[in-house]
Amino acid sequence: MAAKKRDFKHFAKIRHPARRFAAKAALFIAVVFLFTTFLTGFFFDSFSIGSAAMEPTLSQGEKVLSTPLVFGPQLPFSLLKLNALREPERGELVVCSPPYHEVSKVQRLLNPFIRFFTLRRARAAGDGNHEWESSALIKRVIAVPGDTVVVENFIAFIKPAGTDTFVNERVLNNRRYSVTLAPLPRDWQPSFPFSGTTQPVELGENEYFVLGDNRSQSHDSRHFGPIGIENILQKVLFRYFPLRKLGAT
Repeated sequence: MAAKKRDFKHFAKIRHPARRFAAKAALFIAVVFLFTTFLTGFFFDSFSIGSAAMEPTLSQGEKVLSTPLVFGPQLPFSLLKLNALREPERGELVVCSPPYHEVSKVQRLLNPFIRFFTLRRARAAGDGNHEWESSALIKRVIAVPGDTVVVENFIAFIKPAGTDTFVNERVLNNRRYSVTLAPLPRDWQPSFPFSGTTQPVELGENEYFVLGDNRSQSHDSRHFGPIGIENILQKVLFRYFPLRKLGAT
């Protein structure tokens, strides 16, 4: 018995609600994706602390809110970066990428899709103390372009451009923070990793010296050297988790 045309029309009517629902769901996902990508790309982003490198300021498992707007956000789905509102300042916390970590153009373009559809939370540093495995680190800006910086017994001393005197980092930075100074094993040499002493380094144009507050467990400019302005991605605004420690960092 041959199927009549009205039978196919009836079948299509049955499928129409499912198609409409799928179209609405796809539109909703697209709108949410564009909104969250625009929000995190320009205004606010969040990071989960994955190491002990910033203790006592930030502990492993805590979460912070940051913004890419201050230092120039990168346009989503492109390689273009907008102008910064200002340059990084001594003493402030920033999200940065180590100079040895290279991200391909394709990966940069795909990152918004990967993060959204996999629900992957950004982590600052890897699990444990394996910061060298991470593409995002949270560090404190210790010295800015033109400064000369030296680290002695885990404390940085800075000689600003045009001056002749080295000044303790916490005096010059004019920000209140504590530094963890864990003793090193006996016979530990300055050339060994995580050493508390470095040779003087004069920063060139657009170069910054960054350190973790936990000086004996932080992978920072003592190891990979100064970082360029292009490696400073976001400014850390405040800690929002746990709620009992909510506040500026």
